Amino acid sequence: MKKKRIFCLTVVLIAILVGGYFYANVEKKHALYNTGFENQQLQPNVNTEPGKSVEYCFTCEHSKLSSIWIFAITKGDLKNHSLDYTLLAKDGSELAKGSIKANKIKSGKFTSLDFDTIEDSKGKDYIIRVTTDCAPTDVRICTEPVGDKWAIRYGYRTWSLETMIVFDFLALFLVAFIVVLQKLFRK
Repeated sequence: MKKKRIFCLTVVLIAILVGGYFYANVEKKHALYNTGFENQQLQPNVNTEPGKSVEYCFTCEHSKLSSIWIFAITKGDLKNHSLDYTLLAKDGSELAKGSIKANKIKSGKFTSLDFDTIEDSKGKDYIIRVTTDCAPTDVRICTEPVGDKWAIRYGYRTWSLETMIVFDFLALFLVAFIVVLQKLFRK
């Protein structure tokens, strides 16, 4: 009986640790603008016009680039419109592209432009190109109040020890709680 119980406990502990390890592979965000400005201070200065693209160049400081987050203001009926985006290397070669429905853009909040993870992105320059088929003032990308620096973030994949520790402690607590409940209510 004791050997069976020790075996079950060992399997549960290993499952929790392995689950925590995989759960800790998270996406973090890195701001490319001065985060000292509050969202209300950001200015919708970059108009997207039908057929014309707007571009922003940035240097990635992390490996495993996985998304771009833009802060935009929208208005009007955007149901039948879309926003297309392309991620380019500094030399102009296309690395990723995608499209989202314009009505999925969260006005006054950050909206994610997702693509497949680019593994070796640290220290490289990238260009994000955005094109839309909306009216010129329907989708406007925000910048800092001074200058022309876009309110933009990029997401990158990383493994987080803190996330694994929190996951493992919560899972262990739940297992211990279930065991205590079983002992209390067992007949």
